[in-house]
Amino acid sequence: MPKGASKTRPEKVRCGLCGKTGRLIKTDCCGNWICDDEHKYVLFSFARNSCHRNHSRYTLCAFHHNEGHEGDWKNCERCRTSCETEMYVWYGTNEYNFEKLPNPPPFEPTKCSKCGVVIKLGTEGFTRSGDESWCEDCGAKEMDKTLRRTKGRTVPVPRAVRGTVRLASRSSERNMRSNPTDRMKDPFYAGLLFQIENIICQADDEAKTKGLQLTDSQVKSALIKTQKKLQGGEPDIPETNERERILAELVNCLIHAPDALMEQTTTGDGRAEEKPLNISDWVKALETVEDSVKTRKSHIPGSRDYLDFVHEFIGQAKGMK
Repeated sequence: MPKGASKTRPEKVRCGLCGKTGRLIKTDCCGNWICDDEHKYVLFSFARNSCHRNHSRYTLCAFHHNEGHEGDWKNCERCRTSCETEMYVWYGTNEYNFEKLPNPPPFEPTKCSKCGVVIKLGTEGFTRSGDESWCEDCGAKEMDKTLRRTKGRTVPVPRAVRGTVRLASRSSERNMRSNPTDRMKDPFYAGLLFQIENIICQADDEAKTKGLQLTDSQVKSALIKTQKKLQGGEPDIPETNERERILAELVNCLIHAPDALMEQTTTGDGRAEEKPLNISDWVKALETVEDSVKTRKSHIPGSRDYLDFVHEFIGQAKGMK
């Protein structure tokens, strides 16, 4: 090297998203350097403070890899049809990508079914109920109605059932039971949904105490198996590891929970009467919760969007007691 020439220092490796040079790791999907910072994320905070978590949960790049699709994610037809167009575009163009989706397709913006305000699905809070989408304000109002319906009810602990849970009388309108969206508005079914989702939260809490994490897809599978079991089927319920044992116990609890539930009715002469819960109503309630999981869960593998929501919902409901 000629005398007086300056040495060129090698450039430090940086996170491709935020530019930091600290603790880094390469992504499994595209091999780019990124902050190794998932430990910074606080459960149920919904924060976007982890580069690694943001890329692995909110990009087509990671989804394409995790689902085992072939070729380049930017022209993958399976990725294109895996979610609605608005979310496909957001997953492919948001700031958590190293590369952006070229020529994203146009889409009609999503509007709140209640008030008509435009909802940005990728960045704003919203609620899905059947075919409807609600903005945060309208969703909060609907949640408040449901909370008021369940206020003051006893919540059973299915693993050690104590006493009897008395449910509100069913709606006199039989069509209120015809689909999941209508059932959510019926105080009778709202009581059942509360019991089911409380049991789900118990199973998730148990998993956490053992260093495990359940996913929305696993909960959905447990709900489907419970319905099949109650309808006389024999679904496969493995118990080869701790996670499977917790999920098997969840199914077992959901099967036996109706034993502690009583429906309040009124006879023709005005007398109050109680009778055991009809299993067909419990199955319909399970179907409604399954529908809720489907509408809330992300298309990204490992999603806990429904579980995060239901923990917050059950916590608020218990806080009102």
